[in-house]
Amino acid sequence: MAALFLATDAVTPIYFSYETMIMVFAICLLVVCVALFDSAWDGFYCGLTALAAQSAGGFVRYATMYGTGVASSSLLYTLVLTSIYPITATLGSMIGGRLAKPIRKQ
Repeated sequence: MAALFLATDAVTPIYFSYETMIMVFAICLLVVCVALFDSAWDGFYCGLTALAAQSAGGFVRYATMYGTGVASSSLLYTLVLTSIYPITATLGSMIGGRLAKPIRKQ
């Protein structure tokens, strides 16, 4: 999913902010975790993986375009923005787990 985000970010016009793209990706991560996971830990690991992949991909992209100095300085900003991913993925997997349980009739 992070590769899809980076490809989308590369072809998106400049008037879309990077922060908007991260929020859209977080919503997509929520939907995917609702569909695939039913354990909060699975969603948390998925969110951590998305955070690591997004940060590494952003670092590589900025390092190839502007050099490692600029990429290193923007890494903390990217980590702060993408810190929502584990929370969103955990929430999505908890919702998915709740939907997967059968409803008891009283």
